[in-house]
Amino acid sequence: MTRRDFALLALILLLGAGMTLTHKLREGFPPGSVHIEGLDFLRGPLHTFRETGDLELSPGERIVVEGRGDVEIRTWGESKVHVELRKLVHGEKEDEARRKAAELKLTVVPSSGAVSIRAEGSPSGDVSSDLTVTLPESSNLQVITTKGSVAVHGIRQDVRIQTAHGDVEAADLGGRVEVVNDDGSIRLQRVHGPVILRTAHGDVEGSDLGSSAEVNCDVGDVQLSRVAGAVKVTQSHGDVRVEEAGGEAHVSASNADVTVAGVAGHAEILDEHGAIRVERARSDLKLTAPHCEVEVEHLGGSLTANLEGDPITATSVEGGVKIVVSASDVTLTDVKGPIEVSGTHTPVEIVRPGAQVEVSTTNQEIRLLSPAARGFRIDARSDQGEVESDIEALHLPADRPSHFAGSAGDAGVRYRLATSHATISILKSAENAKNSKDAGAQDE
Repeated sequence: MTRRDFALLALILLLGAGMTLTHKLREGFPPGSVHIEGLDFLRGPLHTFRETGDLELSPGERIVVEGRGDVEIRTWGESKVHVELRKLVHGEKEDEARRKAAELKLTVVPSSGAVSIRAEGSPSGDVSSDLTVTLPESSNLQVITTKGSVAVHGIRQDVRIQTAHGDVEAADLGGRVEVVNDDGSIRLQRVHGPVILRTAHGDVEGSDLGSSAEVNCDVGDVQLSRVAGAVKVTQSHGDVRVEEAGGEAHVSASNADVTVAGVAGHAEILDEHGAIRVERARSDLKLTAPHCEVEVEHLGGSLTANLEGDPITATSVEGGVKIVVSASDVTLTDVKGPIEVSGTHTPVEIVRPGAQVEVSTTNQEIRLLSPAARGFRIDARSDQGEVESDIEALHLPADRPSHFAGSAGDAGVRYRLATSHATISILKSAENAKNSKDAGAQDE
């Protein structure tokens, strides 16, 4: 590397350092606590020092770990806890580095019905540290760290983790798990007990969870899969995906794309901006989603939706559908239960309805395709519009009236359709509807 290349690299690193420092100071960090990646070589060579501690434990004893950096929790078959504190010091001379490292000490002591493990002292800003704790899997565990990642594996009792800045990763846990993270991601796998996860900034991922899951995430993506119980997600910005949940699913978001698939219980989704897709849900679904495009497929229960501004498509619904909508598009196909749509400036298309239909909208067309083969009764009204049909049994007048009431076959179900300044079409099939629509476009 030439002198010029080195100078350019140093300039880039210093600019990045300045931006990082400014950002950290705005967040309230004191200057001495700010660590800037990529500039460690300017602080001198790295010296590593280790301190260990051991303590015999009673069965199921509570362990409280307080760290200043990364924390790793391991399990073993011994009835004691083993702790290793690793201290990292940058400096030119090893003796000076050792003196600084000695200012940070490991303590492992019984305290108020628990064993307290912590790194104590007030070392200079050149000293960083991490903890590795090995303990029995039957321990109750609490981990608190101001910054740094946390990894926990194999604990069979309850676990609580609180960290300010760092990622959390945990797997093969047997009890209740609670994680509070100010800034960092959370990843859980194979947890038997209920899960409560909170992070301000970071992605959340949980899989193979044996009980319920509750997630509160301000900014970040949330993905939960194979959850045995109920799911509750509260989120502001990011994507939400819930797959295969054995209980109810409740998602409340502000600006998110939401996907819910394979949920056994009742599902409720609130979202203001984004896209929503629900598939293979086996019970009722309730949506409150202004400015969200909605797609529902293979719903085992009923659908209730309050929408505005973006289209909704629902296919293969076992129950009924009730929609209140404005300035949108509604397409419903193969709905077995009763349909009720109340719209404003919203075109509505219904294909192969299985029960009674009631649609009211304004200034947009209504299309009912492939009505009940056994027969039906129709009451269609379009203020300053017209009613059309290619079903001969209805005996619709050729001049396309604005109001028509009639029946075909055994009139077992009833369709009530109302709009204004548009056409109401009752057609044998979707193909006929396409031809009719194309002909109307050519007339225009």
